[in-house]
Amino acid sequence: MVFGNHRDWGITFNPGADAFTIISQPGDPVTLSGSGIINNSGRLQTLLCEIDDGFNGVFFFRNSATAGSLTSLGGSGASTFAFYDTSSAGSAAFDLGGGSVQSEITFWDSATAADATINVTQGAINFGASTAANARVTVSGYAILYFLENAKGGNAMATCFGGMYDGNNTSFADNATAEEDTYTVVGASAAGEFGSFIEFLGDATADLPLWSSTVAWAQAWRVRV
Repeated sequence: MVFGNHRDWGITFNPGADAFTIISQPGDPVTLSGSGIINNSGRLQTLLCEIDDGFNGVFFFRNSATAGSLTSLGGSGASTFAFYDTSSAGSAAFDLGGGSVQSEITFWDSATAADATINVTQGAINFGASTAANARVTVSGYAILYFLENAKGGNAMATCFGGMYDGNNTSFADNATAEEDTYTVVGASAAGEFGSFIEFLGDATADLPLWSSTVAWAQAWRVRV
C-alpha cells in the first residue's frame, strides 16, 4: 500500500489481518499523529521508504503516535523517520541504511525511543531533548549516534562499530546526559581500518553509564571529554 500526505490518522491491524507493506514515496510524506500503528494482527507489518533520484520517503510521528509492536521500519536505500511531541518508537525494529543516500531517525521534544531496536549502517540517529529510554541501538558502516540539547540516554544499550569509514562514533553535546546507558565501542577489525569513539562536548555529562570496549587494533577507540 502506498500512502502520502496523510495527517491526523493512525493504522490499526485487527486480529488475523494479513501482513502489509506501507510505503512512503519521495515528496509524499506520511504523518501519523493519532494513535500511530496498532498491530493486533499477530503478523509482522512493514513500513518502507522508497528512494528515487537521491530523494526518499519520510514517516513523521506526532502527538502521542507510536510505531507499535511487531513492526519493521526501514528501506532498501535511504529512510527518514522523525518523532515529535510525545510520540514513541514502541517496540518496533528499525533497519536503516545500505544505500547511496544517508538515512536518519530523529527524536525531538519529549519523544522516546521506548523499547525499539534501531540499526543504522549509513546515516544518523539524533536525540534532541528526548530520551533513548530502553532502546537497543547499533551504528556501523558509516553512521553516528547524537545526543543533543537536553537529551537523555535512559537505560538504552548502544554499540558503535569501527570499520572502513572514519567518524563512526557516539557524541553527547549541549546539556545531554548519558544517564544509565550501556555503551560499547568496537574497534577496527583489520589493519588500516578506523576505530570508533565516544565524546562529550559542551556541558554534556556522563552521569552513571557503563562503558565497555573491544579493541582489535591500537587506538581503535577512545573516550573524548
